[in-house]
Order: sequence, then structure tokens, then C-alpha cells
Amino acid sequence: MLLWALLGVTACADTTVGDGAETDAPLEDGLELAPPPSLELGEAATYDESQGRYTGFRPLADGDEAHPRYFWSLGCLDHPYGLVLKLRTDDIELPASARDWDDPSMPLVDLTLTTLDAAGEPVLEVSALERYPQWFEEREDGLEGELVALMMGDELSTALLDGAPVRLTVTLTTRDREPARSEIDMVLSYEDPP
Repeated sequence: MLLWALLGVTACADTTVGDGAETDAPLEDGLELAPPPSLELGEAATYDESQGRYTGFRPLADGDEAHPRYFWSLGCLDHPYGLVLKLRTDDIELPASARDWDDPSMPLVDLTLTTLDAAGEPVLEVSALERYPQWFEEREDGLEGELVALMMGDELSTALLDGAPVRLTVTLTTRDREPARSEIDMVLSYEDPP
């Protein structure tokens, strides 16, 4: 699966992917960007052993619990956990190939996951992606993409992050559209989701 191939190559060395892709090519004079597409964030609901992948969609909203998953294949990391995020959108242009990272129509994602103090102020950035090429698959009700927000940093531990309030910020940049942005304040839980 493409996702695992990407993680296997980049997770132990570089957390910034996609610098070569450009979706912000200049528009013709007088042409304005269309309004942003919809953007709904969720997490994978279950792990399907027969498919070897996380499936389903559990929407995330302010105050929800989010559930990091352990990735045994990422043992080179000090903290091989990540949120398996699902992104849903509609009516965006996609390149012909999921692997064509330099196609100007490849959607790009910027993501940060930051712990919060009691006042809701940011404390520690535990995951970040910048201009990450994000593929979407067609579904009956729109488009859905999957990515893993890995927890990065030597000082991290399950004990530190379990029950921690965090802010997830995701920006989706697509060709000829204003960027879509979603921000959710939630709590990390290392218990299995209900």
C-alpha cells in the first residue's frame, strides 16, 4: 500500500514530504480562486486484519478522544505511534496518478498536532507535516484520504501523551481553490476506541 511505502521511506529520516509539488501556480489575470472545498476530519474506526489496513470513519469534533495507534514496522522511532486520520472532501481536482507528486493538481496537506495547557495555549508540537501530497479515493458520498500523523520527539512517551489535551490543525490546499482549514481541540487516549 502506498501509505506504508511512504512511511517506510520517510518516517525514520525526514518528516517533511512533498516540497517538489506545486499547487499554487499563478492564475490567469482576473481569475479568482474558487471557495474552499469541504473538509471533515475523522480517525480510522477499526483495523481490518483481512485487508491489513485501518478502515471505517469516526468523525472527530472538539472535545472528542482521538486514539493513536502503534506501528510495529516503525521501530526505528523512539515513539512509533500515530493518529490514523481520515480526511473527507468533495469536488476537488485530482491528478491521474496517485504517485505523481509533481502534478500541479496533487492536493497538499499541512498538519500540526500540539499539546495544550490548562488555558488551551499550545505547549509542545508532537506531530507536523508540511506540503504533504495527499491522495483521495472516490466514495459514494465524496472523496476520502488517509494519512498518519506520527508522534515525533525523543521526549515523548505514552505516559506523557495519554489523556493530554491537543489541538489538531489541518490545511488542505488544492488547485484553483482557496485552502480548506479545520482545527479541533481533543484529548489523546491510548485505550482502544469504543
